[in-house]
Amino acid sequence: FLRSMPMLVSGLLAVTVFELLLVSLALEAYGHADHPVPSGHLVWFAFFLVVGLLAVRNWVLFSLPAGFLLAVHGGGHLDRLGRLHPRWRRLAPAVEGLLLALMTALAAGYATEAVYRWQKRRASRFGFGLVENIHPVDLARRLGASGLSGDVLPVNFGNGGALIYYAFDPQRRRIWMDGRLELEPLSRFDKLHEYRTRMLSASQAADPKALALPSSVRFLVVPIDDVRRTESLNDCGRFRLLYVDQAGVCFARIPQPGENVTWPVDEKLPPANLEEFDVPLDPPTRRRLLPVPVRRRWYRQNVPPAHWRMGALFYTLGLDDLAIRYLTVADRLKLEDPLPRMGMLAQAHQRLSEYRPLEPDWDLPTDPNLSRALALYEKMDLTDLSDPQARAFALVRIRGLIRGRQIDAAQEAMRRYMQALPIPLRWRPSPEALAVRDSIKAGYDAAVARRGSFHFRGLTPLERATLLLRKDLGLIDHAIAELRRSTSLPPAGRRLLGDLYLRKGLTGAARREYGHLGSGGADLLLRLGLCDWADGDFAGALTRLRRCRQVDPTAPEPVLYLALLEEQLGDYAAAVRLLDGYRPPQAASRHVRRLLAQVRARVWMRSGKPPPTRPPAATRRAGPAATDPAVKVGTRSGADL
Repeated sequence: FLRSMPMLVSGLLAVTVFELLLVSLALEAYGHADHPVPSGHLVWFAFFLVVGLLAVRNWVLFSLPAGFLLAVHGGGHLDRLGRLHPRWRRLAPAVEGLLLALMTALAAGYATEAVYRWQKRRASRFGFGLVENIHPVDLARRLGASGLSGDVLPVNFGNGGALIYYAFDPQRRRIWMDGRLELEPLSRFDKLHEYRTRMLSASQAADPKALALPSSVRFLVVPIDDVRRTESLNDCGRFRLLYVDQAGVCFARIPQPGENVTWPVDEKLPPANLEEFDVPLDPPTRRRLLPVPVRRRWYRQNVPPAHWRMGALFYTLGLDDLAIRYLTVADRLKLEDPLPRMGMLAQAHQRLSEYRPLEPDWDLPTDPNLSRALALYEKMDLTDLSDPQARAFALVRIRGLIRGRQIDAAQEAMRRYMQALPIPLRWRPSPEALAVRDSIKAGYDAAVARRGSFHFRGLTPLERATLLLRKDLGLIDHAIAELRRSTSLPPAGRRLLGDLYLRKGLTGAARREYGHLGSGGADLLLRLGLCDWADGDFAGALTRLRRCRQVDPTAPEPVLYLALLEEQLGDYAAAVRLLDGYRPPQAASRHVRRLLAQVRARVWMRSGKPPPTRPPAATRRAGPAATDPAVKVGTRSGADL
């Protein structure tokens, strides 16, 4: 009751009305009542009280008859007190006015969603009937019109109403658990609880013996915010994603060998409707991605968290490009608390940096996704590690530093992580933290040992910093210290120092160093655009990268970064126009050429156009080839929570 304002109000109404009815019955028994208590009032009170006790969600229904009974019997007692006590007669209008104002304020608080906003219940409550961002209405309509056979099992039986109304078909499809607990046998409810428990594990969900679903059940509908079950069903291989809407996810069951089902196995399933959500994010216009209200009104205090839920869903499915767009809008609208909001967005960028690595060098200042992730971690409050969520994000950040070959920065971050842990966890850290600590220590000790074998005497600070940034060292903080100790850095050293800050996600320090390079040059525009990207200012990043492209039309680096950004924002047509007909110069490195070929193939495929048939021009050997990992879609990495 204390956690929910509606429950608290209903409970207070129940107690108050019960006392008023007892007083009214007592006055009636002693002959002091003006009117007898109608028997219907007692029946209403008892009926709604029993219905409320059957389920917690029914309890708030008691406020409807309780408000009427309170007005009738409470008003009668106030009139009676006014006749018996002259002083009360003068106070009665003021008290009645105060009570009327209180009831009006309470009703207005619920009608305008103010109470829900104070409670931080971000789901929009305004409207009547089935609210589409709470109930899977669109999903149920698609399933009902699909013509597919097989029963539907709502994992959250509260969604049964929408599925009954839109997806029920007595010839093809029934709802296995429709939420009518008073009419369904208790054994079915217990069975649903067992299914829900086993769906939390991908290994159990994949085993037909562990998750022995009824033979008639073919479709599972999961609420969109049920991340754990969505992840396990998507990863187990026994279910296929079928439909997605703003409130739920529908999986189709794939019969396993030896598993008996009652629906036609040869019915062809349609492709998932994920392409409907692959819409571009337009930073200049700040256009929303979903047709939902994104501004508060006097009657709608809660903005529907549809972008946050869709972003979390795409992140769970491993579709990080889509997740970044929706989570960016959710972060802009502040649809969730800062820690999970920025943490999930940072992890999506970090996973992209693992799937599509971009090794920095002199001409490629940074991997923009990793810089964006580290910049988001810098904005998060990760000092209080008594929160398990903060501990998880802090550990993922350290993994990102390792991935970016910043071993000394990871060593320092790990030291601070261990010091910030609560004392019991500091004595007995988690196995994950111990594994990360040990791997960092081994890598750092090896890097320091190799550094000791180098001869730095006679080298300039820029040359010493360049040696410290070798792949087998990765001593980025040592390189920054070498550059900062110099009293007169050349422009190349100042540029490298800014690049190192940018790689660590410290965009403010990077901009200060870039400020010493003058203004208007292509190198400066490129780097300031990458700073905007790391800060989440995609409009500024697009503007600067396009200006850089105009200043130096043949340089491959602005084309690469601009194509990557347009791909990330979902503007595949713009990326195709940019890459169509562009050929890098002969001096371009093999690494840059390979990255351009990869992004060209992806955007051509996503734009619906056939890939270009003419092979790129011959490449000039410019150093060791970078790795060419496959782009993984729909998978999860070790950087995930």
